Amino acid sequence: ISNYFDSSFTVTTSKHLQDQYIKDIPFLKPVLRVPAAIDLVGMVQRQGLATTSDVVDHFQTRLLRLPLSSEHRDVLIGFLTRELGTKEIGAAISYLEEPLRMLVHLIMSTPEYQLS
Repeated sequence: ISNYFDSSFTVTTSKHLQDQYIKDIPFLKPVLRVPAAIDLVGMVQRQGLATTSDVVDHFQTRLLRLPLSSEHRDVLIGFLTRELGTKEIGAAISYLEEPLRMLVHLIMSTPEYQLS
């Protein structure tokens, strides 16, 4: 058994696994960190969604088979409202994309989504 990586991050493996890892390095393909080409702001605008609760309800309906509990829904509405600094979507349209992506990520992280 041996350790590798630097002292701040240590992984213990057998010599066989370590040799296999080093052997496979030339075949590993990098994963591009580019967000999906989905226009979430366009979706919100086309649906005419005016408030953060409208947005949460829209994506909840779009992504889940069953609705979230009212408590979880309220948490998501509060999250989006804090991220935008307002409940009104029109006032935040210029910086809406990233908070929408975070909202969708949160919805997709729920057990309701995972079990759908």
